[in-house]
Amino acid sequence: MLVNALKNVGSFSCLSNLKHAKKDYVIQKNESSIKKSTDTIKQNRDFYYFSSPAFKGCGVNEYSCGMPYDSFLGVDLDEIIDTSLKEENIIGQGANSTVYNIPKLDDYVLKVLNKDDPNKIDMNEFPKNSNLGQPVFQFPDNPRMLILKKIEGQEHSISNWSRTIWDDEIKSPLNVTLEQSKTYFKKVDELAKMPQSAFDDLACDVKILSDKHYKLDSINPNNLIVDFDKQKIHIIDYFKVKENERDIYQNSSLDLSAVMLDFTLLDEYFDNLSNEEQKKLLSDVKTIYEKNELASKKAGLSTDREKFIKYIRTTSKWFCARSVEKPDGDGLYYRYYDIRAEKFLNLLDELEK
Repeated sequence: MLVNALKNVGSFSCLSNLKHAKKDYVIQKNESSIKKSTDTIKQNRDFYYFSSPAFKGCGVNEYSCGMPYDSFLGVDLDEIIDTSLKEENIIGQGANSTVYNIPKLDDYVLKVLNKDDPNKIDMNEFPKNSNLGQPVFQFPDNPRMLILKKIEGQEHSISNWSRTIWDDEIKSPLNVTLEQSKTYFKKVDELAKMPQSAFDDLACDVKILSDKHYKLDSINPNNLIVDFDKQKIHIIDYFKVKENERDIYQNSSLDLSAVMLDFTLLDEYFDNLSNEEQKKLLSDVKTIYEKNELASKKAGLSTDREKFIKYIRTTSKWFCARSVEKPDGDGLYYRYYDIRAEKFLNLLDELEK
């Protein structure tokens, strides 16, 4: 078991006092989640051309003012539509929207909403020099067409994470495989080697979210995008917290460690690894936790554990992750978020001794 291995782990210290790196963001590349659909492309084209370009006005945001009202950063809006809405440009598709590359705008993507955005972000709500994948332009004629800042990297999760938690086809969760465990181990090990500045930048981004009352989803590791080439870490999924729920949904340093280490499945990954890999994983867990704590203190992000626990307990009431039988038949892996969070904190405490 995971905690039993702690006695074999020595003391590890995190990297610190590294110079804060300048932000440099580009595009999120997520080939694994692409669902290519010519029907969707046709619907999106029809949606754009549905209304005539009668309303072209300044005031959409700072990117459109002082330019022709039918363009974005000097590129004609019709040209953006014609060149972007193609099957080969799809970089992500979900229940609420489809996201496309924009061939002539390397630092932006086109997002087409299928319906009203449940996680609507106000235009220009975040500082202009920040990149949280936020919208920067809304088409004057078509409010469900948005231009967003790009984020580059790969999802920090195993393949089929959501299906492992719950396979809707068989109405059951799945066991973590050996291949998934090896993938997890490699990703965590690479993340632990990233400089302190990468963690510092992420904590600063999350502090921006906190100041604007946005909460990141720290349960699903797919919400973490890592660019190993540029040594950058990004969060891509967050939601606006209602005023009467701000005491419940708050960001903290533990949110960062939880999503990086996939606390829900951590025990299961661990049990599939060799003794040497287990020892190295525990070392990486400690390093990542310490880097996040240091980064959060620098950024002014809360390190209060109770904020994380309160969020997880509330989430557990609405989303109940099912447990799975261990492959050897010796009991269950309990995946209830609140139980997993408590065990995660216990592990961090043991590693700090």
